[in-house]
Amino acid sequence: MGIAYFFIGGLDLIHTLAYKGMGVFKGNDENLQAQLWVGARYLQSLSLLVAPFFLGRQLKLRFVLSAYVAVVSLLLGAIFTWMSFPYAL
Repeated sequence: MGIAYFFIGGLDLIHTLAYKGMGVFKGNDENLQAQLWVGARYLQSLSLLVAPFFLGRQLKLRFVLSAYVAVVSLLLGAIFTWMSFPYAL
């Protein structure tokens, strides 16, 4: 869960920086921060849903990190690059 919340926190940081007044992402609308928030909540809920299945098991750290990097990369790609993440407003 610590690895999961590291990536969730990273998405929440990007969500915070996406607000219009911050000036980090030029030309964004109010939907960007909503999409990032929803994406972070999806990742959080899936992590909490799957976590009990791995209690008492030895996990491979590299595999878990690679899986979270892949999922977060796909999520950010869907929001920023492909514009295929659903509008949250």
